Amino acid sequence: MAAGVAVRAVLGRVEQEQVAQEVVRARRIVERHLVAQRRTVQEFAFWDETWNYVDRPKGAAAERFVRDNYVDWLPRQYGVGLIAIADRNRERIFTWSDSSMRLSEPAFFSDSLFDALDRRAALSGLLRARSSLVMVAGAIVVHTADQAARGPRNGYVVLGWPVADSLLATLGSELGGRLHLLPSVGVQARHVGARRSAGGDSLETRFLLEDAFGRPDVIAQLATSRAYFRSMERWVFGYFGTAALIGVVLLVLMILAGNRLVARLVEHPLREMASAFERMEESGRLEVIPQPAQSREW
Repeated sequence: MAAGVAVRAVLGRVEQEQVAQEVVRARRIVERHLVAQRRTVQEFAFWDETWNYVDRPKGAAAERFVRDNYVDWLPRQYGVGLIAIADRNRERIFTWSDSSMRLSEPAFFSDSLFDALDRRAALSGLLRARSSLVMVAGAIVVHTADQAARGPRNGYVVLGWPVADSLLATLGSELGGRLHLLPSVGVQARHVGARRSAGGDSLETRFLLEDAFGRPDVIAQLATSRAYFRSMERWVFGYFGTAALIGVVLLVLMILAGNRLVARLVEHPLREMASAFERMEESGRLEVIPQPAQSREW
């Protein structure tokens, strides 16, 4: 049984290492999606036509440009749920949102977001909007030739994606598990860790993710199957339990075999000798040997 406990301890350490690797994979997959979103917004913000639109946002040509290239294209091709464009003074000149997604526009016109864009030129990340989460990507508007974004900025383009079931399903399929992203009210240590569920067949791991501003403000909950480790635990328990049972049976058999051997080698011959002496005594062939007389010393 001690060996079984040791093996299960080893399995536990292996499972912990696998959970740590799954957390790393989850972070990388989320980051990969955020990088793709950042590239998308840069393609539109680093476009001379966007620069020209910010300069002249009024008129039929401007309305047709933003409708054809933003409203009709981005939601259909990239699943964007909110589009916001501001000028260099941070005044909004265009907003669009999918009413079914219920995204909050104020979160996309905050000074904190504009300040971060001024420092970094482009960013992407998760943001808490009221009681939900959104993926946001933003970039400053520069000329196409200024890909390093070192030149003068002419405004800002911000795109938003709801953290909906479809997005979570996509992330989960890449991970081979279920992933949930939840807003956190501050850094709550009790949310971080792992616990088993579904009778031990599933493992839920919670860890913190940084939001678009680098704050640990998002809780990621990853649910993975423990089918392999569960089967190994059952195998270890069954194997060592069976081995222990076989050991006990063998010990009992050895004891019984030992008793029979003692009976054959010792008890049986002694009984035969006793029976032979009894027969000899009955037939008169066995007499008591007289005690010799004591000698007298002179």
